[in-house]
Amino acid sequence: MNQTNNENIQRSDNEDELRQNLAILTTQCAQLDEANRAWQQFQQAQLDNFRNKLQNNLSIDQNLSFDEIAQLIINYLHQLVNERDNLIQNLHTTEKIPTRKILLFRYNIH
Repeated sequence: MNQTNNENIQRSDNEDELRQNLAILTTQCAQLDEANRAWQQFQQAQLDNFRNKLQNNLSIDQNLSFDEIAQLIINYLHQLVNERDNLIQNLHTTEKIPTRKILLFRYNIH
């Protein structure tokens, strides 16, 4: 009988420890959920702010991700470079500007 009592006490202690561990883990899980929501809100606010700053120069869909916006910027920059190169080429062709001056302009060398 003594052994049965000891086993019951041990089982009860184990159950108490498991309940305490469960309570601790439940609290930690709630804290992590709250921190995750706060991080997501911060990230969304940063993305919205970034999108708003670019809105005057680029047409940006509200559903685009940060990576997609970055790709849109890269495409826009490539377009600008191509337009600049075409303008330089047209200037060179129409005005016969020496190649050295075109290269200096192209690479912003003064």
